[in-house]
Amino acid sequence: MFAVREGVDLEDALVHLSTLLKGAFATNLKAMELATGTCQDLLMANDHGLDAAKAVVEALLDGVEMQQVAPVL
Repeated sequence: MFAVREGVDLEDALVHLSTLLKGAFATNLKAMELATGTCQDLLMANDHGLDAAKAVVEALLDGVEMQQVAPVL
């Protein structure tokens, strides 16, 4: 079972999520290769959802990175 602990560093959590997404992408890709018809369409929709999640994670990581290098005024 997976649980999110209180106090986990945001960047660490996002990096871990990115790793989980890579596994989901690989699994979905293999399933799309084997599927046909409606099942393949559903997996394609899932692929688009994974793309959206990846974009959000990357944007959040970029934001964290920018905060770390931004000068403190």
